[in-house]
Amino acid sequence: MTNSEIMKNARGSLNGKWMGEAGTLFLYFVLVTLIYVPDIIIGKFLGEDSWSAIILDFAWDIMLLPLSIGFAWYYNNLSQNKVRSIKNFFYGYSPLFRNLLACVLKWVITTALIAAAFIPLALCLFGNDVVVVVSIVVALILGFYLFYKFFGTIVFFDWRLGEDHKTGIVKLLRECYKRMQPHNDQFFTLNVRFTGWFILCIFTLGIASFWIIPYLFSSYGIFYHQYIYPVEEPYDN
Repeated sequence: MTNSEIMKNARGSLNGKWMGEAGTLFLYFVLVTLIYVPDIIIGKFLGEDSWSAIILDFAWDIMLLPLSIGFAWYYNNLSQNKVRSIKNFFYGYSPLFRNLLACVLKWVITTALIAAAFIPLALCLFGNDVVVVVSIVVALILGFYLFYKFFGTIVFFDWRLGEDHKTGIVKLLRECYKRMQPHNDQFFTLNVRFTGWFILCIFTLGIASFWIIPYLFSSYGIFYHQYIYPVEEPYDN
């Protein structure tokens, strides 16, 4: 299946549902914003610069990490034309401990990869203009390579966590990485095809994202079930 076909199928899964899905996504963002209200209130009470407030903010952010699994689960159902509701966005909290641990692992790996991409920039502190330019170029190349190599694995780890509640999370991550490697090229070009839509999001101050995100994640869902963990039944478009 080509990327054009994947995007066509994604549009098919959204046919007649664009406005409804945009409204559901807007409601989800409102709910997530409201979840932060207690953290803000408690932080004001403790003092924004206090260690207790900083620790609370960090713990609050960690507890919200499983939302990424629910996000994937909702669009997994959408891409397959299955029944879904706003509560699917919070699916990542069951089972809580396993999914929370998996999300922390994913967060640590992502942070490490980002940090690794910036390592060459350390040369800027010790060299002349030529060294600075070379270090920036190397950092950009390394960052692109790491994005190309691991982005799909990070994305579809969430999708698999929603489907597989039994396999160990480290084994699951390794399996996602192994399954993703033959398809890194196509997944990268699929994301590139959305560049124009991302630019549109910027020019509309993010408003267009309520329509584009369902389109993007529906495409991810079709890609996931076509290549990473194939399903036997064809899509009903």
